[in-house]
Amino acid sequence: MAGMDGRTLPLAAAAAVALGALAGCDARFELIDDSLGGSTSPPDAGVSLDQGTPDPLDAGVADAGPDPDAGQDASVDAGPGEPDAGPLDGVAFAGPFEGRAGYSASGSVSLEDLGEGMVRITLSDDFQTARVPGPVLIVTDRTEIGRSLDRSRDIIVHRFRSSELIGPSVFEVPLVLPATPTVFTYCEPFTVETGRALLSEVTP
Repeated sequence: MAGMDGRTLPLAAAAAVALGALAGCDARFELIDDSLGGSTSPPDAGVSLDQGTPDPLDAGVADAGPDPDAGQDASVDAGPGEPDAGPLDGVAFAGPFEGRAGYSASGSVSLEDLGEGMVRITLSDDFQTARVPGPVLIVTDRTEIGRSLDRSRDIIVHRFRSSELIGPSVFEVPLVLPATPTVFTYCEPFTVETGRALLSEVTP
């Protein structure tokens, strides 16, 4: 060193400075902020795109099958109902007409209890009774009416038209049959029996 001239020293110093600068450059450009070169840490754990099949227990009300408290459907057929009782086998009575008080009457009449307070009255094909004013048909529990009607027992069931005094007729009327009924044709205005049929119980 002592042999170096004054020019050599500054040259050596310049070389040393240059090497120091190169070394300092490497240190200066070392990646201190790794965000500039891309992150090597795991991705943000925020919202996961694939969360798999959801747990049904976390979905509110799960499908538990049929509701056990729903009961049986009201529209389900409860099976056969009560058997049909069919037509009623009502009591029936029948008997022939005879003339009364000098009037003629012929043919026959039948009474059939239809149930529910209804009675069918049938006059035969050969039925005939006298043409009198205000002719009526009466059902009663008496065997004689005479000149006085008892409205609680002598029930007027039909008022005849003139065309009905001869030939067949059928009437269905509300009536409670007496235990032993009698049927009369009767002149209501003059309270006269014109025909009578004493009835007997028959098989319908």
